[in-house]
Amino acid sequence: GGAGGFDLGMRSLFKFVAYWNPSIRVDSEGKAEIRFQVPDNLTGWRVLAMAVTPEDRMGLGETGFKVNLPTEIRPALPNQVTEGDSFEAGFTVMNRTGAARDIDVTVQVDGPVEKLPAGKAPALKQQFRAEPFKRQTVRLPVKTTAPGEITFTVQAGDAVDRDALRQSIEVLRRSSPETAAVYGSTAEGKTSEPVVFPLNMRPGSGRLDVTVSPSVIGGLEGVFQYMRDYPYICWEQKLTVGVMAAFF
Repeated sequence: GGAGGFDLGMRSLFKFVAYWNPSIRVDSEGKAEIRFQVPDNLTGWRVLAMAVTPEDRMGLGETGFKVNLPTEIRPALPNQVTEGDSFEAGFTVMNRTGAARDIDVTVQVDGPVEKLPAGKAPALKQQFRAEPFKRQTVRLPVKTTAPGEITFTVQAGDAVDRDALRQSIEVLRRSSPETAAVYGSTAEGKTSEPVVFPLNMRPGSGRLDVTVSPSVIGGLEGVFQYMRDYPYICWEQKLTVGVMAAFF
């Protein structure tokens, strides 16, 4: 940080799988090395390694590592919001150093939310005393106005360290779904069923599904042919072929 302040990269890339490689060859000593960039998640990662020889011998090993920052922001947002909802957007801040710090937090929101009287989007600026390894929660009241996506930009820290997070949440359409179903059977080549759609339907919210099924099971010849000609010969597959032959 200099005269222009901190140049922060927003943490916005969150994944459940950080790295996957199905084909890593080892050297003559049976060792291999990989390099990858972890996502923006501040969490613990579990590493699973599976080794397979050409003779189908297998081995499995695992380890783990953690990705942390001296200052950590975590979202505490609802799982789902719809247009017209009012909620408090929460973000927890943890001081991961061994000394107490005065943390400055700013929260900004963009998207289909109710504006302030001055025409600006809701925002929050707060400072608190952060004890070591204790979480503090800041909350920003938000009211959605239309479907779409709202994005929160959060920054927290002091002269020692800072964290920045960008988190989005989808605002769903408010609707009251109604479902009606009819059932019947026929032996004719065609049939008809009258359908009346509700008045004042919201465009894009209705759907008509038609499911047709025969009363006599048929069309299984291909399944039995596939099992008969199955190319593998391990004992489980042989048993499967035998069971299918008995059913046939």
